[in-house]
Amino acid sequence: MNKIIVLIIILIIHCIADNNAQSHILPSGAKLDIYLPKGDRHPSRCAMLIMPGGCYNGIVMNNEGILPAKKCNEDGIPAFVLSYHTRVKFPVPLNDAEEAMLDIKDNAGIYRINPERIGVMGFSAGGHLAATLSTLGKEGCVPAFAVLFYPVISMYDSITHLASRNNIIGSNASDSLKELLSCYQQVAASTPPTFITHGKKDRTVTIKNSQLYFNALKNAGVSAVFHTESNGIHGYSGDVFSETTWMDDYQRFFESLFKTQITVDIKLHDINLTQLNMVMKKELNLDNSINISPRFNLLGRTIKCVPVPPGVYLNQNTQ
Repeated sequence: MNKIIVLIIILIIHCIADNNAQSHILPSGAKLDIYLPKGDRHPSRCAMLIMPGGCYNGIVMNNEGILPAKKCNEDGIPAFVLSYHTRVKFPVPLNDAEEAMLDIKDNAGIYRINPERIGVMGFSAGGHLAATLSTLGKEGCVPAFAVLFYPVISMYDSITHLASRNNIIGSNASDSLKELLSCYQQVAASTPPTFITHGKKDRTVTIKNSQLYFNALKNAGVSAVFHTESNGIHGYSGDVFSETTWMDDYQRFFESLFKTQITVDIKLHDINLTQLNMVMKKELNLDNSINISPRFNLLGRTIKCVPVPPGVYLNQNTQ
């Protein structure tokens, strides 16, 4: 009877954790769960590295790892859920995140993604790790963009989430370490574009954390969007995707990342499609398997053809 009960429990756990993911152990020992879309890739060829929360004491895998990964897949975006080391001190989790980013980039061809378009999505303490990677990540490891859900940002007593702070730097951390890991104090013009959402009724991680980070981003001239959920509590009742009010703002932010208009002016009877393909692929950093033609809308980018003197001219403006 005991064996039957154990088997049933295992089956239940398996059903809950059935994520159709491939698991990959990084050299550091951190685990990367790989979720690849079954259908076509998103036109941008971007990808998402996901960092669940858990106070740096554990990993909230289902609601802040598996669920967002599957949501990314629905949009054709490959997702990678990082089980970083917990109950360890800085910089171990940051090293895990850097290692994961490099691993994804090294295998970009296999995943059919653009290695320069890997974003990071973080929740709560995982949001702190995502912001830390965005501000302190070593060269080649900084994400192209960041999406933060109710993140821990500050390490100072009056604002921080004490359990997360104590788990990552200790209760007696020096002022210099608190400053280093207070992500808003490390924001620079090179910090990636960021979308932040936080509930006004969050009593676990105060919304002041997100406000500080957003203000620092704007002051540094970094593109940023801050959406507040009027009735949102921490974790948005366990499923942020059941709260849909933030999604419109997020969609506009996401689309703006890749909405670059490129105008190709050519004399219509002098069109050299081979030359046009070569120039555009180089400009857009596309692989050779993609063919383009005039009047084709590519990655949210519009190619316009108008009669002008012979030749090909590129004029790129990010909108």
